[in-house]
Amino acid sequence: MKNGNILLGIDIGSVSISLVEMDYRKKILSYKYLPHHGKIRENLISLMNEMDLQRIGGIAYTSSTPPILKNAFRYDSQVTVIEAVKHYYESVGSILIVGAEKFGLILFDAEGNYKKLKANSSCAAGTGSFLDQQAQRLNLKDVAELSTTALRNTGDIPTIASRCAVFAKTDLIHAQQEAYPIEAICDGLCLGLAKNITDTLFAGDKIRTPIVMAGGVALNRAVIKHLESILKTEITVHPYSHIFSAVGACLSYLNEGELKIKQEFSGINDIILPEQKKKEYYYKPLELKLSDYPEFTSEKSYKFIPMVVKDSNGIIAPIEVDIYSQIIPGSELLAYMGIDIGSTSTKSIILDEKKNVIAGFYTKTSGKPLTAVQALF
Repeated sequence: MKNGNILLGIDIGSVSISLVEMDYRKKILSYKYLPHHGKIRENLISLMNEMDLQRIGGIAYTSSTPPILKNAFRYDSQVTVIEAVKHYYESVGSILIVGAEKFGLILFDAEGNYKKLKANSSCAAGTGSFLDQQAQRLNLKDVAELSTTALRNTGDIPTIASRCAVFAKTDLIHAQQEAYPIEAICDGLCLGLAKNITDTLFAGDKIRTPIVMAGGVALNRAVIKHLESILKTEITVHPYSHIFSAVGACLSYLNEGELKIKQEFSGINDIILPEQKKKEYYYKPLELKLSDYPEFTSEKSYKFIPMVVKDSNGIIAPIEVDIYSQIIPGSELLAYMGIDIGSTSTKSIILDEKKNVIAGFYTKTSGKPLTAVQALF
């Protein structure tokens, strides 16, 4: 590919970065999709360092992208999604966009003209980031593992409120106490998100099909499965559905004409604005003043691997052990054990007759309270 003959489309949302390389014929040459974990500049630079920037002749980005780019053209995020969907599909009735912070439904009339947008409130509860939070709470690697775990469920599904993370935590605890397996709990979370989407967006209007999916949650097959079951219709998911915004930015750029292309970029500094190191404070910075707090200095601390307790994913999380009083090997001790099982962690403690703390134990519940307690014992 000659220098300056491809476009770079950029979309940065609340949790991920999408980069798309597209040629003049509107063919995608490559793409990158990466969670940024709040480190937007660092991850964007890292992704661009893997590219040959001298091949880039123009850059387009979405309105959701932070203002850290220069020598680039900005396009409305909603418009870019529509551009991408209409590029790949001749006929579309609705576009369902589900991202980490927001979800919305773009409606078209019988002639395919834009009609209106229905969207959730500014609260991000019950969106893609909600599943990210719950995956972390269940000690899963990421939301992708949550999705694949949910798809393995073949039994009953517990009811888990997805409109509020606080209520969801309570429901998770109840599901664990009722001995629902981790697959069922993950499936319940995906079903809750699907119900939240349909209750918010699909009530009151006649929804035209086909419905095309866009946004990061398009990668979650468990949520798609429940959406299709509730709506009793197929949801169309394209291999590029999760990066439609970045694809649409390139298409919007090209549809304005190729004459504006042919910029030259020799490196990162030609694309990303320098970071502003100096911060301006309009109020006096807050000070952290610690109150008196008891010390929990232990005699000995270590991690114990409970090899005898296994599940389908291998051994559970290590047990964090703290010894607070010296224990003489071979001696007898009348002791009392207390146990607390929470949604994210399971703890136990041993006291002697005089209520002195002998030892404490901590591990992650990981959606398996019975296994966690067995590991502590």
